[in-house]
Amino acid sequence: MLANFTNIIIRLSGDVLSKDAISQGILPTNPTDGAILPRWNKKEMHALEQNEVQRFLKSATDSRFFYVYYLAILTGMRLGELMGLRWSDVDFQNHIVSVNRQAQAIKGKGILYSEPKTRSGIRKIRIQQNTIDALFQQKEKIHDMKNKAGHKWVENDLVFPSTVGTPMIAYYLRKDFFHQLSVAGLPRIRFHDLRHTAATLMINHGVPITVISKMLGHSKPSVILDFYGHCSVAMHEEASRIMDGMVNQN
Repeated sequence: MLANFTNIIIRLSGDVLSKDAISQGILPTNPTDGAILPRWNKKEMHALEQNEVQRFLKSATDSRFFYVYYLAILTGMRLGELMGLRWSDVDFQNHIVSVNRQAQAIKGKGILYSEPKTRSGIRKIRIQQNTIDALFQQKEKIHDMKNKAGHKWVENDLVFPSTVGTPMIAYYLRKDFFHQLSVAGLPRIRFHDLRHTAATLMINHGVPITVISKMLGHSKPSVILDFYGHCSVAMHEEASRIMDGMVNQN
């Protein structure tokens, strides 16, 4: 992996530097012309179907991570974004969740917060009343957690904290996630696949690509087409039906 990454850096930086060196007469040819870039293989995505989402959420109703799963599916937010979400980022009156930061576990340093990697990652996501109600229920759950933790509670204004108010540990969430999938009789997928699930469901129900792109925080709509274009089987079928009806009118 490191060797492949190094080859890419050498090739990309070499192309720029070598062109300058050639134009200035320092090099006769570009020494990176023969470099072979490694093929980039996309990680296989596994999205849940609509009925599977309902089965999963029903199974996970009593999980302390239920509302993490719920918001991940409804919004397509990344795990780091959910872990970094604060109550100050939730506008209950205007039904908006603002994504301003992400949490990341750094070995030897614990959980650190930073802005999303790209400017498009900083975004506002509109939510409906059902999600507002769900977040109010999460508030009530945190109130009970505070009472139970007592003086051990550390206030961080987190929407999804640990049982003592500190940043949530992803290991325990993933462990519960796999358990809930098993109980629901669903295949073992990654937590990140809930993001793919959100995107796929929106595509299959006709949500415009530009809207999905902004909601997920992608830099450009073409990212959605590259990753999820093959998933819209239902839309392809509908397009085929419409075209067939128009061309073969009696």
